Amino acid sequence: MTLAALEQLMLAQAQECFWQKAVLAENRDIIIARLAEQVGEFYKTAEECGVKSNAISAEWIHRISAKRYHMAAAAQYSAACDCLERSKYGEEIARLEAALAHVKNAVVEGKYLTKAYLADLTGFQSKLVENLRKTNKDNDMIYLCKLRSPQGITYILMEYPLAPVPPASALPPIQKAVMAKSTVPKEITEAQTNLTETGLYGVPLFAKLVPFAVHLAASIYAEKRDRLINNELTGELEALTTKLHDLLQSLNLPGSLQALEKPLGLPSGLVAHAEEIRSQDGLARIRQSIDDIAKLKASNVAMYQEAVEILSSEESADRLLREKHGTARWTRPVSRVAIPQLYKELEEYGGYIKSAEKSDNLVKGKVKEHQAVLRVLGSDLGEVEAFVPNTQRVKMTPRLEREVARLRNCLNEVSRLESRRRRKIEAVREKARTDDITTDILQETAHLERTSPHTKIEPFHFETLFETRLSTRYSPERTLLQNESLEQSQLESRLRESNTAFLACQKTDTTTKEREAALQALENGYFKYREIVQNLDTGRKFYNDLAKLLGQWRERVKGWCLERMAEARVLEGDLVAGVGNMRISGGSGVGGEHEKAPKVDVETSMKTLQPVQVQASPPAVRQLRSGDRRSITQHAAPPAAQQAVAQAPPTPPLAVRPIALNGPPSTPLPAPTPTRVVPPPQIPSPMPGLWTGNGMTPIRFAGEPPEVSRKVPQAKR
Repeated sequence: MTLAALEQLMLAQAQECFWQKAVLAENRDIIIARLAEQVGEFYKTAEECGVKSNAISAEWIHRISAKRYHMAAAAQYSAACDCLERSKYGEEIARLEAALAHVKNAVVEGKYLTKAYLADLTGFQSKLVENLRKTNKDNDMIYLCKLRSPQGITYILMEYPLAPVPPASALPPIQKAVMAKSTVPKEITEAQTNLTETGLYGVPLFAKLVPFAVHLAASIYAEKRDRLINNELTGELEALTTKLHDLLQSLNLPGSLQALEKPLGLPSGLVAHAEEIRSQDGLARIRQSIDDIAKLKASNVAMYQEAVEILSSEESADRLLREKHGTARWTRPVSRVAIPQLYKELEEYGGYIKSAEKSDNLVKGKVKEHQAVLRVLGSDLGEVEAFVPNTQRVKMTPRLEREVARLRNCLNEVSRLESRRRRKIEAVREKARTDDITTDILQETAHLERTSPHTKIEPFHFETLFETRLSTRYSPERTLLQNESLEQSQLESRLRESNTAFLACQKTDTTTKEREAALQALENGYFKYREIVQNLDTGRKFYNDLAKLLGQWRERVKGWCLERMAEARVLEGDLVAGVGNMRISGGSGVGGEHEKAPKVDVETSMKTLQPVQVQASPPAVRQLRSGDRRSITQHAAPPAAQQAVAQAPPTPPLAVRPIALNGPPSTPLPAPTPTRVVPPPQIPSPMPGLWTGNGMTPIRFAGEPPEVSRKVPQAKR
């Protein structure tokens, strides 16, 4: 009902806007009345729904009620004005009276209204009273319509052809003009059609929410797919390209051919290569990348060392506790046995870091080896031209021209092969980026749940799906790799034959050889630059990926070590509490039943001063976990001491009980043989001067000479 009340309230406010617009535009009174009547109807419905709601406060309901009566009065007033225009004076009076009654009901809610709104209502009420007074006066003096007595009996002043004043219940209802209505937007009624990839709202919010096993399986497939793409497909294609470049370098191509074709200046291909390196800030870019990779490496090593130190600290703490409490009590497994996966990952990540360090050193060696050539390629074009010596044009024989053309065709085929291969590599990577196996995994999951409803879904259930999808989806790429390898083998054979024939026809001098060497060095430097940049990009990606893995592994190490430390505190607390609560009880050692230790009544013993022997309950000889077996004997005093002790004030009784040592039942240890007599407990003296010392000190009573002092008998061993 709360939503219904709010809906009707908003409809009333929208309808009221149309009413205010009609009033300001001074439209016909009947139109204003019809608009106001519908506003009041909306407020009435909102009030009825608000009363039934538990969320709408009473202040709101009172305010809505005042608005309802206000608009009803406005509708009756506008209808009365319309009746005046149509000479319906009796109906005019009735509608003015009805409007005044509605306004009075609205004013009753005044304490819930604002001062401005209440002033508007009271002003409207005064206006209605004045208009009703004038209308009644005109009726009494001019129109003489039938009037109603207070009891509802009409009487006639004189015959007049005008309609009488009808009662409020007999007034014809005002036709409502609905200008506002609630409609559900098309975007909500047809929301399903908009919840698509190309729809207005896109895919549903949780459409791609899948179980964790499915998410993990998708991650495993992505790893397998990337490994296939990088190692077997694109990696092999790039390896073929590197092999082709090594062949060209060993054949001194295209430097030897360029020196012959263009003895002066720089070849166009070499100029393009120099422009590319210079635009990329060649050597400076390489050094910046090396510095960035060094920072990433340092961050990864720091995370790895932190995790190693945490594991080492936990292992050391566990070893110290094991040495402190002994292996018999400290029985939890050692760290490497408790969670071997973390230590396995420790070794794996350490191997990754060492292998990456070797690769970094290899790349740095390449940079150091070719930095002179890279510096020349990254400089101005004039410096590049100065690096390459010029030669005189050589007159070529027809045979040499044929071999040069043949060799040039082979080199052009190499260039076309490289360009085509780069496009194929990009196509394969784009295909891998758009490879989404989530739908197939969900279908396989549904199939597994139908066939084996009680089996927990694990990633290994999808291994067959992975292998089938990878083999079928990337089968054309495997075929492409085989074709590329075969085509390159044939091209390499033609290239060797053409170069051999070219060298057989070529006559070179020292200057030509120097130009060939310079051009070949620049050409090799360009390809090394591309290789180094690619290696650095691979290294940066490796360290970024390794940082994510190391961060997750470090957090797992921290969490496990915290759990391990908490477990150690609990175990150590249990061991300490177990030792402190052990009780000297024969039953606990032999039969597992705890016997109640006998108490010594010290007060009775002091009164009688007779020997009180503490007798042990059977079995006579108690078996204890640890410590000495002791029997406590209360010694007696001479009879003369009884009177002095009897005259002393009473002493609170002392409950003497053995030390309690509790522990779990176990095989008892043999009790050691006592080697000395345990002295009896000291008994406080009831009066000063009567007793000093311990049980072995002679007793002297008041008034008794020192030589008469008596000694307490020695306890028997």
